[in-house]
Amino acid sequence: MDENIAQDYRENGVEWLNGQDTVTFSFSQKKFINKVRALAEKYPDEVKIYAENNDGSITGNLPLKFVKISAPRQVSMDDEKKAILVERLQHSRQTKVKEEKE
Repeated sequence: MDENIAQDYRENGVEWLNGQDTVTFSFSQKKFINKVRALAEKYPDEVKIYAENNDGSITGNLPLKFVKISAPRQVSMDDEKKAILVERLQHSRQTKVKEEKE
């Protein structure tokens, strides 16, 4: 398999057993590697990186409470919602300017 194609198919994973407070992770995607490294610096007693592999991937453990699953941000919205948000933002800016002048 071509090395560039193989790079696209490297695995990322997070797993744990019911009742455990710690998850085991393996990340090859830079986005997650960078996040875990930052967490490991900030929380060295809780986030452990055990291996930094030759292919650039990392493996380790972190608390289950650090795992978050969320819906993607809303990409599109109708004109009515946009108008409401624009109005709300303008009001907020006007209020802030008034407070700064006082």
